[in-house]
Amino acid sequence: MMNKTEELINRGTSLDSLGKPNEALQFYAEAERLIKGPASTHLQYGVVHNRAIALEHAGRFDEALREWDRAMKLFLQIAKSGERFHGSERVSKASLLVEKAKTLGRMGRASDAIRLCQEALSLEPDLYDAISTLALSFGFAERWDEAIRWNDRALAIQPKDPVALSNRAWALSGLKRYPEAIEWYDQALAVSPAHPEALYGKGTAFLYQERLDQAEFWLRKATDVKPSYSEAWNHLGIALLKAKKPGAEECFEKAIQANPGNTVAQANLAEANSRSFVQVILETVRAGGGTIMVPPSTLTDQFFGSLDRYLDWFRTGTGTELFFIRRLAPSLRQVRTQRTRSIVVVVTVDSPSGGMLVDARVGYEPETGR
Repeated sequence: MMNKTEELINRGTSLDSLGKPNEALQFYAEAERLIKGPASTHLQYGVVHNRAIALEHAGRFDEALREWDRAMKLFLQIAKSGERFHGSERVSKASLLVEKAKTLGRMGRASDAIRLCQEALSLEPDLYDAISTLALSFGFAERWDEAIRWNDRALAIQPKDPVALSNRAWALSGLKRYPEAIEWYDQALAVSPAHPEALYGKGTAFLYQERLDQAEFWLRKATDVKPSYSEAWNHLGIALLKAKKPGAEECFEKAIQANPGNTVAQANLAEANSRSFVQVILETVRAGGGTIMVPPSTLTDQFFGSLDRYLDWFRTGTGTELFFIRRLAPSLRQVRTQRTRSIVVVVTVDSPSGGMLVDARVGYEPETGR
């Protein structure tokens, strides 16, 4: 019969599988508080192991690494006692090394991930998870030929594994062999039509070829299947931005919401906002002047950097220097430090002697109440 601690662990595991890792962590914390005595070492290992997985899913990688180290110490303690644990010591130790390697890979520490996978394979040469994770780690290191070689070894063991098929396609994309990559993504999708990484990878392969309609189609499928897929939202925003379609800003915002640490999406959102800001001002000039409302939250440091770059690009492409927009930047920087409910840009257009004089000024509406 299942005890209270095991019930809490199982509830946490269920929540994590539903994409709710932070809620799962609460149950694991409660489970560990109930664990007492040396006889409960197995249960403690279960809690720590599952918590490491949930922390990784929550993007809390440094904490996940510490939990993997705890899990290894507990495992060695159990193994030293002579108890059998998850099969043999060699398999379990190798599996823990691979799990830690996965976390390291997602942290950008590809060389460390490769080292741990190789250590795991020295213990268990045919451990499939170690082979497939090593292939993935070579991809993170952009060692694409080695990634393909290890993916081929994984596929020799499990030819229909959608993860290995998708990862091989990703390596081909890394080599800019996009048509081949799409064929391998199709093989992965034939096995698992809702595989989010394959849908995302196929969309990015089309994006890198500037086939924007196809990119949008497949990237939307990826976000439909996995609404928390930060990278897919980011690339969907890029596709819309390149195609000059609406909705790019919303996609970048969803990417950041799914992963607040996605600095690429943050930069892309700033670029999209700066482009939109310039285009709205130019449309207002063509309309003879008017008032523009600017959300204060868009005026980040990245926004101003993107604005300068976009104005430089505009000048190079059109031969026109938009001085009146450049002059807005200092005022906007100053106003954003105020407690504002909204920021207003007033554009006026005069046409003396057949020419055109444009001026733009910044104002703001203060916050009210306490």
